Amino acid sequence: MQLLFLSNSILSIFPVDLYHTYYNLLVLYSRFYFDGTDNTYIYSTDFYSPFRRILSKIFSKIKCRIINDGSGAIENQAIFGLHPHGLFPIGQLCNVTLYNCGKKEIADICPQLRKNNVFGIAASFCFYVPIMRELMLLLGIIDCSRPNIDKAIKEGKTIAVFMGGAKESEYSGIGRADLVIRKRRGIFEMAIENGIQLVPTYTFGENNLFTAYDFDILGIFAFLQRCTGICWPRGLPTFLLPKFITIIGEPILVKKINKEKYTDKDVCELREKYITEIKLLFEKYKHLDDTCKNTEM
Repeated sequence: MQLLFLSNSILSIFPVDLYHTYYNLLVLYSRFYFDGTDNTYIYSTDFYSPFRRILSKIFSKIKCRIINDGSGAIENQAIFGLHPHGLFPIGQLCNVTLYNCGKKEIADICPQLRKNNVFGIAASFCFYVPIMRELMLLLGIIDCSRPNIDKAIKEGKTIAVFMGGAKESEYSGIGRADLVIRKRRGIFEMAIENGIQLVPTYTFGENNLFTAYDFDILGIFAFLQRCTGICWPRGLPTFLLPKFITIIGEPILVKKINKEKYTDKDVCELREKYITEIKLLFEKYKHLDDTCKNTEM
């Protein structure tokens, strides 16, 4: 359905004499578009793959730093909660995904990266867009649908998820630290059902790239949200290039409870514990970011 929509949209602007060329390209691309890799790990590349090496060189001039606040390397399976989302999470792309920008510390902190066993999560709509889909798959990012995440967890994968999602990007702005966590439930349920540790992670500087706004134009953004199921952030660049400092917290150990046995209280208690830990992490390190020194999360 998505590819058909794209096809009709492009044909409305393509010159007639390019129709045949376009259709040939469309047929060739459909082989990759419908190969089902959104829900598998066929595309996923090694942490030191040529693709990541190229991106690492492109972003190598960006100032990045990683601090492990935990007691040691995270060897076991985990769920990384990434914050904040920002309008475009360049800092976390560099520090968590690209080995060169983070001076390779992330691979020491989470050795599973070297085994190609860590996967990022992105909104399903991102995989409807050609080219963007392939880029995300090459970075080891998979569809965020719950069945897909469940499958990855049961296969022993470690996942990294922007817990606040695109909704959190609405609060992007210099010095801001507003997170969306209390309205989230699914990721905490999956941690309990599988007994997987949660790792709170915060990147200073992420919100300083763009200032978000909540305006709408003739209901267009509301319409897009209904069609795609995601909040469409909008904002303007601040024209600052901050130093990105990613703080990886101590893993929160989670006791496994069968799906039929855990209660709302169990979920709420874990969520509140996570919120407490991410707040403590922010307070402990906010002095590293001048824009956040007087900010409360």
